[in-house]
Amino acid sequence: MVDDRHIRRGTLRGARTFTVPTDAVPVVLRALDRAIPAAHFRARSVDTATGAVRYYRRGSLAADVLFGGTGLSLVTRRIGPLSALGVVVVWAGEQDAATTRVIVSLVRGHEVGAEFVSAVDEAVGALQHLGLLLGDGGWSRAVDVDPDLPVHPSRAAELGLR
Repeated sequence: MVDDRHIRRGTLRGARTFTVPTDAVPVVLRALDRAIPAAHFRARSVDTATGAVRYYRRGSLAADVLFGGTGLSLVTRRIGPLSALGVVVVWAGEQDAATTRVIVSLVRGHEVGAEFVSAVDEAVGALQHLGLLLGDGGWSRAVDVDPDLPVHPSRAAELGLR
């Protein structure tokens, strides 16, 4: 586990891992569907063959290239479609008969990392407020998750999710 101060500041792409009762997975996904768009990410359809259960994208490659090296990214980051590119992938996998592990990962765009972290923390807080039992694995670097999962940046790229 990495010191999460770098992830929270947005200098590293992060991934949040937690476990929930299997029957609560739809509640978890709804909480993420509410919180992540608040950080200007838009839900996109995802091919279930990738193994991802959710896919969110923010900004565009053209805007990322245009604004990336100009210093304007600080201004444009909050505009939404004209902001730095960011991609979030969510994976859920059964850990045992009663528990599912969920990983929410920023696979592209460390520049929007702080907003991503805030959105995921907000979703986790909402779930805890509902009384949902979360086994919180905390934050790690996205590159430290299992490289075979779609929430790993390299695997996400192979699957066309970046």
